[in-house]
Amino acid sequence: MARFFGLFVSLLFLAALVRAEEPNLAGSYYHFSLAKMHEFNQDYGQAITEFEAALAGNPENAALRTEFAGTLLQAGQVARAVEQCQKAVELDPSYAEAHYILGRIYYGSREQPRMRAKALAEFERVVELDPNHRQALQDAAELHWANRDFPRAAELFGRLRRFNPDSIRVYYLEAQALVGEGKSDEAVEVLEKGLKVRNDVPEYLLLLGGLYERRQEPKKAVEVYRVGLMQNSDQRLSRALSSALVSAGEGREAIDLLVALIPQLPEDTDLKRDLARAYRQDLQLREAADVLEEILAQLPEDVEANYELAGILSTIGEPEAAADKYRMLIDLHTPEARRHRDVFKTNLAFLYEEEGRYDEAIELVREVSASSGEDVDSSLRLCYAYRQAGRFSEALELSRQLLEEHPEDPFVVVARGQALSGAGRLTEVGSLLQDRLENSSDPEILFIGGSQIYMTHGDLELAQQFIEEGLERYPDSAKIRFQLGAVYERKKDYAAAEHAFKELLKADPDQADVLNYIGYMLAELGVRLDEALEYTQRAVELDPYNGAYLDSLGWVYYMRGDLDQAEIHLKQAADLNRSDAVILEHLGDLYVKKGDSGEAGKYYKKSMRLAENDEDLERVKKKLAELQVALVDN
Repeated sequence: MARFFGLFVSLLFLAALVRAEEPNLAGSYYHFSLAKMHEFNQDYGQAITEFEAALAGNPENAALRTEFAGTLLQAGQVARAVEQCQKAVELDPSYAEAHYILGRIYYGSREQPRMRAKALAEFERVVELDPNHRQALQDAAELHWANRDFPRAAELFGRLRRFNPDSIRVYYLEAQALVGEGKSDEAVEVLEKGLKVRNDVPEYLLLLGGLYERRQEPKKAVEVYRVGLMQNSDQRLSRALSSALVSAGEGREAIDLLVALIPQLPEDTDLKRDLARAYRQDLQLREAADVLEEILAQLPEDVEANYELAGILSTIGEPEAAADKYRMLIDLHTPEARRHRDVFKTNLAFLYEEEGRYDEAIELVREVSASSGEDVDSSLRLCYAYRQAGRFSEALELSRQLLEEHPEDPFVVVARGQALSGAGRLTEVGSLLQDRLENSSDPEILFIGGSQIYMTHGDLELAQQFIEEGLERYPDSAKIRFQLGAVYERKKDYAAAEHAFKELLKADPDQADVLNYIGYMLAELGVRLDEALEYTQRAVELDPYNGAYLDSLGWVYYMRGDLDQAEIHLKQAADLNRSDAVILEHLGDLYVKKGDSGEAGKYYKKSMRLAENDEDLERVKKKLAELQVALVDN
């Protein structure tokens, strides 16, 4: 403790000595000098004797008593040290060092709430008297942190950082206090400044990366962890990097990290979950399924792993195995499974619909609707299921009831229009839409939904007329302009369609759906295929796991005659969208071109089972018939 105060306090003593009015100053200073000499030699008994003699000559000096308290502490005489500091404070309440030593004495017993409070009071008094007292700032801040007074802790750590701009620990502590205060963005700003001081402290980087992930900025987290691993091979950073890569959709890079980490941390099932997601992102779906099976071998009732495996099985063309998983989850009685039971039923209903098991799908949707209190979303889902099953009278009745209860909901109005259209009552759709436009909570949805109803029914003139009315009313609506482009494309007015889509790209050149639409349209026309390739490649860059975009890219390669690249991307698209009839038809076309009639026929048959309308069904049926004729002729 003596070295802590050292020369600084000794000089304070001299200054105080000069101000003192006692007659024996010379004697007091003589004994003080001897006391410091004995203290330096760790002869605390003799030092205490000399301090007592010094005080006899100058008893009213607060600095001298504070020095004496420091020596008493080193000698283990805590009670006497407290007594001397208290006396010093009585003599000079503005003497900061006396308050500070007293605070440190109390701080030593901070596990006792009463002593912690006394220590904090002394440190705050020091900061009040001397705003630049760095140690008191830190001690007070740490005590406020322990008391969960995060605003005051953050304030004091912030002040301390200005005095210690090269202390990475202060940046870290201030950021933690800001997080505790709920000011994560400010914490990130502090931590980013600290990176300029040091970028190799794992705890620091983990905090910053974690905050980036909390802000849904995983790519920034990835960069932070990468920087850390360049400086420090800390396993925690590797673990955090692998997780952030998966969150950022960069599964391919995460795979090698995770494969290396799992043997080191065999009990960490979260690592395996991340590996399954990484494989899925890299379209290695069978490998993802195998990893999930490993998790389930240890944790057979793990809800998350079972749910993810069901989704993968559905995607890779094993619907019955996927259905078994969903049924198992529905029957599971753990709290987590019960909480998500409606989700499992909804997914199982989708599977049933894809297989044409409409009655079973409807029964599940009814159960979901009943359990959710027949809310709007579940009722709309049931209305859709009725339409898919061709049970239009029930769709009409349910949509009528919904419209009475929710007359301003645009999705309800569209569902009613779809039910009317499906029942062959298209003339009523126009009146319905016009009647509801003025009071709709979102008229844009009505214009888009109404136009799509007309398109589905084959009335492209009405589809164009209605969506153009919408654009006239909402000229800045990107959603309406996109639908207008789609109508033009269906009408084979390709120049108008391209103009509409390019207007959208002027406002935002990174609209993946627009890029995809233009690229696919050009490919279908067999024109400007280099340009089509640029559009579809950009769409896939923006959304690399979108099956529709991968299909478009594959189709461009097909039209360019690059069948190997076409096969790669079309298969990836099919892995992601196993129930998409158009993708399956494209694969059939590809294998016809490659001379593999068996594969072509398989995909055509799958496409026919999933065709959404008679036009698509007849087109694929014709292709299959032509293929079979060619086989006979050969």
